[in-house]
Amino acid sequence: GCISRLTDFVMTRAMQDLEGRPDIQVAVNTSASEFQLPGFAARVAAAATALGFPPERLEVEVTETAMLNVEAARRTIDELRAYGFGVALDDFGSGYTSLHALRTLKFTTLKIDRSFVERCVSDTASAAIIHAVIGVGRALGMKIVCEGVETADQANFLRIAGTHYMQGYHFHRAMRLQALLGVTEEAA
Repeated sequence: GCISRLTDFVMTRAMQDLEGRPDIQVAVNTSASEFQLPGFAARVAAAATALGFPPERLEVEVTETAMLNVEAARRTIDELRAYGFGVALDDFGSGYTSLHALRTLKFTTLKIDRSFVERCVSDTASAAIIHAVIGVGRALGMKIVCEGVETADQANFLRIAGTHYMQGYHFHRAMRLQALLGVTEEAA
């Protein structure tokens, strides 16, 4: 029963930590059950407004399990987009989202699950699925992010396939905020 408070804390903290860095966008994960609740988008908007954080710099990420109730998901996505926030479908391919849901729900970002990325250079089926998903997502106007990129070969394949962004250990491991912002701990 604490997920709402945890989401509010993480979202507020992320916006506070990055308020002085307009060059950095932030994405905050939310639970599928919370995402479907009426008033969720208004809560996000109230937090951003209270901090003076521009909505276009915040993206709300949700996994495919939130799509089990398409109407509730559509309502929240539409409300978040109306406020100016981005909405990402995280871990696409690991759940049950249909192409119909992709067409119907107006996500700004589609994040392809690492289970496809890890085999993209060695498995023809994974490669074909990645190409197809990138094509569909781009045609629907979404930014495409491939998760779990761990090798140069994967990064090269995905770049050629047309992904917009990649994330994974090939680029960098997780780091403390001070390192991200270019501030050493000694100077902080």
